[in-house]
Amino acid sequence: MVENFSWEANLCDGTVITQFNFGKETSFKEVQNNSDKLTSFCISNGSVDYWVDLIDGHFELDGKVKAFFDSEPVEKLRLIFFKRRTDTFPSTGIKTVYWIGWQTTVGGKNIKKMVGVDEDNSFVLEEF
Repeated sequence: MVENFSWEANLCDGTVITQFNFGKETSFKEVQNNSDKLTSFCISNGSVDYWVDLIDGHFELDGKVKAFFDSEPVEKLRLIFFKRRTDTFPSTGIKTVYWIGWQTTVGGKNIKKMVGVDEDNSFVLEEF
């Protein structure tokens, strides 16, 4: 189930910030405080990993690369990470989808690329 996903953030100096470290949970605030140093971000359920690269904008989904840019982005990519819970009662109950991705500004326009992962490990790519 997606509820068992945890995150990992990699910084440009080689530091890795993990959600769970020696049995203690790390606050996501630590990732936010280091946002200018982020190079990649991952959510994982222990068997499937979903990565977003914040240098060139590509995604790795279960080991397969999915890219949105043909060349390296000019502007800094900023992390997007949130979870959305929806109640689909009475058919299936509550559904949780985790979203990871990036946003940047190109020519004054905000661009977003995201991947949503649900409890069945299926994913959807979104572009805004």
